Amino acid sequence: MRLIIPAYFQALNKSDKLTDYAVTSNHMYVIAKMGKRTVPIIKKEAKAWYELSALKAKEWVNQTGWEIPLKDQQVVMDIWYFFKDERHADAGNYHKALGDFHHGIIVEDDRKLLWRDQDIEIDKDNPRIELDFRIAGLKVIPIKVNKKTNKQNKC
Repeated sequence: MRLIIPAYFQALNKSDKLTDYAVTSNHMYVIAKMGKRTVPIIKKEAKAWYELSALKAKEWVNQTGWEIPLKDQQVVMDIWYFFKDERHADAGNYHKALGDFHHGIIVEDDRKLLWRDQDIEIDKDNPRIELDFRIAGLKVIPIKVNKKTNKQNKC
């Protein structure tokens, strides 16, 4: 069973027209100056997308029985994109947003996610992103063989 989330969030554009925006860092944040620094600040509409996606992830966890993996385990996230048109078909731009809403739900830290883009399709009537997860496996522990005793020792 795949987790299905929206591929877009809606916000007003410069002409005050409601517009679909891609779920990418480019569209989800505004850059603000704070003293000498510039910092990204999430748009309220993008924050609503995060909250909705987190809610859908929690529902998926309850339905599938998923448990957050151990700290030394990585999670493979297979991703299928269904965009409304060709304009937003650069899948690599979506990884940051897709990783961020999983904190404490699918994984403890999105650094443990391994992204695998599976397919990009056009679906004008039902644009969405479908995600599937599996544990990649336990952390590999190197083994040395003592040549004299022929016994294995963990490094």
